[in-house]
Amino acid sequence: MPTIKGFNIRKDAEGKATMTDGEGNPVNLSPFRPANPEEKVEEKVEEKSEEEPEDINKLLKLTRKELNDMAEEKGLDPGDYHNKDEVAKALLESE
Repeated sequence: MPTIKGFNIRKDAEGKATMTDGEGNPVNLSPFRPANPEEKVEEKVEEKSEEEPEDINKLLKLTRKELNDMAEEKGLDPGDYHNKDEVAKALLESE
């Protein structure tokens, strides 16, 4: 059985090669596929509303002064935000 720095490479009856560590545990070489087929890979998916990209684009077309005025109306302090993107995101989150 060939070894690579403490890893074992074996072929099963079908000729499929697998790589295991020194204790016989499968080694996952692919970030997209689990080492054990039974193991489920949880994907982190951020839930965003479909309207958000359109809304943020509309807000980014406004001037910083207009965004600051809108932020003040919602009770936000425009001075807490460094740029238009931050102000626009804060406005969307406050809705």
